[in-house]
Amino acid sequence: MRNLLKSRKGISLITLVIAITILLIVTGALIYNAKDQIYVKTLTNMYNDIDNLREKVSSYYSKYGAIPAKLEYTNIRTY
Repeated sequence: MRNLLKSRKGISLITLVIAITILLIVTGALIYNAKDQIYVKTLTNMYNDIDNLREKVSSYYSKYGAIPAKLEYTNIRTY
């Protein structure tokens, strides 16, 4: 019986630590890339919203002859 227990080999502690370390490294890389993708998507949505607002303000200005704001902005950059 004792020989039977000694002959069975399992996963050693070193192998388990190495596997967990590799999994943590891969997970960290995936999370880092996912954050970049979310940032790019948010930035793209912001640019689309700005373009949409420019179109709406331009349409309003051509229809009513004034921009829909109470303040006059003098520091406006065009892209």
